[in-house]
Amino acid sequence: LPLPGDCIAVIDPGGNPEKIIAQISLLGRKPYAVLLTHGHFDHLAALPALCETYPGLKTGISRADAVYLGKQAAEEHLRILGDEADFLYPNDPQWMLRLPEPDFFLDEGPMPAIPGEEGYWEGWEVLATPGHTPGSVCLYHPQEKLLFAGDTLFFQGCGRTDLPGGNPADMEASLHKLSALPRETQVMPGHGRKTRIGAEFP
Repeated sequence: LPLPGDCIAVIDPGGNPEKIIAQISLLGRKPYAVLLTHGHFDHLAALPALCETYPGLKTGISRADAVYLGKQAAEEHLRILGDEADFLYPNDPQWMLRLPEPDFFLDEGPMPAIPGEEGYWEGWEVLATPGHTPGSVCLYHPQEKLLFAGDTLFFQGCGRTDLPGGNPADMEASLHKLSALPRETQVMPGHGRKTRIGAEFP
């Protein structure tokens, strides 16, 4: 996500930190923040490596999903992953123990201003879209008609609700909320190919 100056924000760095860091280097920009659409491991496992590579990197997540960061993070991730945790990221098996505390929260409404650095998120909004997790959010730019949907909305599908914290009724309400966006809005999902609101809600 491009920001003023030569900065960018990284959305949902799920894994392969080496590839993410290499891509940032190719862009020639400085990562300012990491924005998490939700707290599942496949959207944040590269976060510790990014924070260690880029000191001062800020992290934003919803309040309801903040349990997936900081001191309590390992317990929450193990609750979902179980025995698979040791096999997912063999190159960095301690990633769960190095997840930072959040620096700011992604609440419904305009992207939060960080004191002293207002204006970074001009035009961007946070849409609360619980269902996949209690604190799932989408990042939306009305003028650009662009939506980063995380695991709420996919091409011809939506995020699963059978994991801890998932809620089918909340997902249904969140999808109804997204269906009201302009039909031409481009949707960048957390998995799979991009799509449009009009294609998913004909």
